[in-house]
Amino acid sequence: LDKAITLAIQNNPQLKAAQARAGVSEADIVTASARVNPSLVSDNGIAEKTYRLGLEQTVELGGKRRRRVALAQAQRDVVLAEINTQLLDIRANVRRAYTETFNLQERQTATQDIVATTERLLAVTRERERAGDVAALDVLQADIITVNAQNDLQTLAYQVVAARNRLNTLLNQPLPTTMILTPPGNFLETSPSPTTTASGPGTLRGGVSRADVDLGQLIQTALARRPELQQNLRNLAVADRQLALARANRIPNLVIAGGYDAVTGQEGAHNAFVIGSLELPILNRQQGPIRQALALRAQLEAEQAALRNQVALEVTNAHTAWLANRERVLRYEAE
Repeated sequence: LDKAITLAIQNNPQLKAAQARAGVSEADIVTASARVNPSLVSDNGIAEKTYRLGLEQTVELGGKRRRRVALAQAQRDVVLAEINTQLLDIRANVRRAYTETFNLQERQTATQDIVATTERLLAVTRERERAGDVAALDVLQADIITVNAQNDLQTLAYQVVAARNRLNTLLNQPLPTTMILTPPGNFLETSPSPTTTASGPGTLRGGVSRADVDLGQLIQTALARRPELQQNLRNLAVADRQLALARANRIPNLVIAGGYDAVTGQEGAHNAFVIGSLELPILNRQQGPIRQALALRAQLEAEQAALRNQVALEVTNAHTAWLANRERVLRYEAE
C-alpha cells in the first residue's frame, strides 16, 4: 500500500500540474517586486531654441509594490494548499482503491473454493440419487446452490477487473497492468487477538481497537488539519491582500522628470530642468476593485462555514460507519 501511494504521488498528472503552478507563483512574486523602469525624455523647441534631455521616473506611493508582493505571496500559498489537498485526496483514493481491490481478490479466491465445494456436493448428491438414498429435489437444490456460487464468482471476476482498472488509473499506469497486492497493514493479523473477549477491552482481528473514540475530538482534529479548510483560509488572505492593494492604488503615483536644459542663440544658457506631475484621484478611486475584494471575502467566509459543516458531517458519518463495522468484526470473532 505504501508503495502504491508513493507511485501515485510520483505519477499523478494533476499533482504535477499543481506543482508546476507553484513555480509560476514564485515567478509572479518576482514580477510583483519589480520596479518601474525610467524613461528617456527629450523636449525640443526649435522656435524657442530650447533643447531638453533627461530622465523620467514614476515613484509609487502608498506601498503599492509591497502590497503587490504580499498578494503574490498569498496566491502562492493558495497553490501550496491546493497541492496539500491533492496529496490528501491521492492518498485517500489509493487507500480506498487498494483495499477494495485486495478485498475483492480475497473474496474471489474464497468464492472459487465455494464453487469447487458446491460442485463436489452436487456430484455426491447425484451419486446418492442414483443409489436411491436421496430424492431428486435434493439434487435440484444442490444444483441451484452450485449455479448461484458460479454466478457469484463471475460477478466477482468483473468487479476485480473494474477495481484493478480504478487502481491502475490512480497510479497512472496502463489499465491491463496486473499487480500482486500484499495485504494492507490492517489485514496482516490472521488470528483473533488473545486479548479480545465478548465484553472486555482488547484489539480485534486486524488491529481494530475496541476503545471508544471521542467524536468531538475527531471533529476538532479534522477542522484543524483538513487542507481544504486551510486552502480556503489562504484564499481569504488573498482577498485581504487584494483589498489592501486596491486601497493603496487610490493613492496617486508621483512622476518626476529632470535633466539637461540648453537654450541656444545670442542669450544662450545651460541649466537643468525638473518637471513633476501627480494624478488627481477624483473620478476613479478604485471603487470597483474594493467592492470586488469585499464581496470575495464575504463569499469565502460563507464557504468556510459550509466547509466546516461538511467536514463535521464526513467525520461523523465515518465514525458511525467505523463503529458499525467494528461491531460486525466483533460479532464474527466472538459469536
